[in-house]
Order: sequence, then structure tokens, then C-alpha cells
Amino acid sequence: MMADKDITKINAFFQNWKGAIAFFNKFTSSHNRFVIELKQPDSGEFIGVSFSFCNYIAGPTWWDNSELKCFSWQSPDGKSGYEVRDENAGFLIRGTDTIVIGDGEPSTLSQALPIKNQSL
Repeated sequence: MMADKDITKINAFFQNWKGAIAFFNKFTSSHNRFVIELKQPDSGEFIGVSFSFCNYIAGPTWWDNSELKCFSWQSPDGKSGYEVRDENAGFLIRGTDTIVIGDGEPSTLSQALPIKNQSL
């Protein structure tokens, strides 16, 4: 399963971006990679969140006042991974590999942290 420390880091990031506008950015079928953008409504600051090897995505394509939260999840075939949801918006994504925030280089944005599921 995704390490508790990684989930804690992801949720700390999402808490810092609570209230942001969230919208679909792109989906890459070759890696089942899905990207959402988060944009602060007041400052216009934005950052991408990339979900690798997604196997389930549901919800709106754009919503205000995001409140994303990350949880451990296990697929029906036993693979461990993550589930990220925004219950108020009805958004849900599940995957079995990595979540990368920003461009994966913490030196470029203070909030950008690459989060890897080390147990996979």
C-alpha cells in the first residue's frame, strides 16, 4: 500500500490548495496518466497534479472550491495504490503507481513534492 508518510505529504499539499479551482488538464493513454490543474482563485497561482496508472476516474471536468483528500486503496486484483477524492464535487480517481505534484522538482516550487508509492 502507499506509505502513510506519502499520504500525509499529499494531504498536506491538498490542504494548502483547499479552495482552489480544479480542472482536467490531460490524459495520456499510454501510461494511463491523468493530470488535473489547481488554480488559486485570488492569486492565479497554479500547479499540476499527475496521477499515473489510473484505472478509475469519475466526476466533473471543472469545479470551484476543491477539497481533495488522498487515501490508501487496493484494486480488486490486489494491487495497492491510492484513491483521491473531493466528496463535495463528486470527484474520484484511483491508481496504482505515482502521484507527482508540480514538475517533480521541489526546487522550482515550494509546494511541489514528487510522491512515489515505494511499495509497488
